[in-house]
Amino acid sequence: MNKSLPVQIASTVDAYLENRYQQNMRSGIVNILAFVALLSVGLGHIYFGWTKLGAFMLALSAFSFFFGVWDIWIYRRNLPPIAKPLALPSDKQTNKLSASEPQPPRSVVEPTTKKLELESNKR
Repeated sequence: MNKSLPVQIASTVDAYLENRYQQNMRSGIVNILAFVALLSVGLGHIYFGWTKLGAFMLALSAFSFFFGVWDIWIYRRNLPPIAKPLALPSDKQTNKLSASEPQPPRSVVEPTTKKLELESNKR
């Protein structure tokens, strides 16, 4: 037993979260295949005169199609975004002047000291 219990739990949860969206894709494809099968059986029942059973099969095929599209949509929505490098705009595009020399940051005390010096000079 190399790993402690919290590490095992965390790795199990991580693996579940990683594979959960792939399960959505699989169930979506199975639902679409079930839609095709239920649609053909339902249309066959209606063709041979069994209208109630045919209507029931067509309703089931509509549900299967809806949930299949829903699962595939969830899978596609949760795909990680493709990382694209963003090009930084050049100075000409932003109309900014280039910095001539780097300046040290101003001190917080500097404005206060100037204010005090001005007040002491007035007296």
